[in-house]
Amino acid sequence: FGFSPGGNWSFPTGAVWVKHFELELTNGVLASRKRVETRLLVKNDSGVYGLTYRWGDSMTNAVLVPEEGMDEPFVIDEGGGVLRTQIWHYPSRNQCLSCHTPQGGFALGFNTPQLNRSFDYGSGPTSQILALSQAGYFNTNVTGLYSLRSLAQASDTSVSLEYRVRSYLAANCRQCHQGPTGFALWDANITTPTPQAGLIDGGLIDFLGDGANRIIKPGSLTNSVLYQRIATTGSIHMPPLDTAVLDTNDIALVAAWITNDLSAYQSYETWQTNRNWANEADSDPMADPDRDGAVNYLEYLTGTDPLVGTDYWTTAIQRAGSAVQVSFEQIANRGFEVQYADSLASPPDWTPLDVTDNAPNFSSSNHLRTITDESATNASRYYRVRVSEP
Repeated sequence: FGFSPGGNWSFPTGAVWVKHFELELTNGVLASRKRVETRLLVKNDSGVYGLTYRWGDSMTNAVLVPEEGMDEPFVIDEGGGVLRTQIWHYPSRNQCLSCHTPQGGFALGFNTPQLNRSFDYGSGPTSQILALSQAGYFNTNVTGLYSLRSLAQASDTSVSLEYRVRSYLAANCRQCHQGPTGFALWDANITTPTPQAGLIDGGLIDFLGDGANRIIKPGSLTNSVLYQRIATTGSIHMPPLDTAVLDTNDIALVAAWITNDLSAYQSYETWQTNRNWANEADSDPMADPDRDGAVNYLEYLTGTDPLVGTDYWTTAIQRAGSAVQVSFEQIANRGFEVQYADSLASPPDWTPLDVTDNAPNFSSSNHLRTITDESATNASRYYRVRVSEP
């Protein structure tokens, strides 16, 4: 595989991905699961093609579904005597390609942010990226493991609501939604900061009949088309294929972000305007009008006052035996990365400190964070902390 830290991986011709689908015939009862479908995605010289197999009543032999796909009804026991019929859709060959796009890297789950998590292969948890690298699956040995981005689980409340929503969108939407070069005007890539992603008050190709609609309208579920599309079945639903049951947990996650967090959201430009100096020379993001060493954009990120020289975000550094500790206040919904350089020769070679505690993290709360450098054996080493928004 051609490895990329944040972009798509590349895959050799002949690679095959296999995915099994099972359905609980009694909701919530694991033992009622039935193997329904197996899909194969095959890499060829020109891209990929997909094949779909139906198991039917056999557990030993699945049959290739016709090229045009097919539907099959299943009776689901919801409990308490409630039965419903669910239509299972086996996709056509062409429908496979509508999601497995070149923009999404063909094999949608095979990218660094999605696979950058631990898995127990039998001898304790280890990084999946490291395991793939050590097994020789990549065209290079992956280094800087703890500087790699990873998606957050929707249920992990230690992570900010915004980053969990962005992770959900990256996992489900980036195959098509990559800005003006994709199929819509917004960008689902987790490496694209939210202000540049075109999400908040973003324009639409289809306004769904209401000119007040936006991709996401802060504080309004009614005028947020992204929410409408994931929360509604039928022709406007996204993703467009194979959804018979709504994903209520992630719908609630997106709704909470729109109605709670985004009601008070300020972009850098809004923050400037609210301070009544958006058009002044010293309002440039890299300007430092109060001469405290923190530029305006850093003051925006850390919530300090750009016009008060005594109000600025700080770091502390100290020796701890042979190691060095860098401490700072981690601010909610902001990313922090400690970097080092062994020389300040121009330009300095700033490198992320490759330790577990320095992995990218967008916390849901403010707290003191300390990163320890055990490798600081040089006579001198310089440190800085990079601050970013999701």
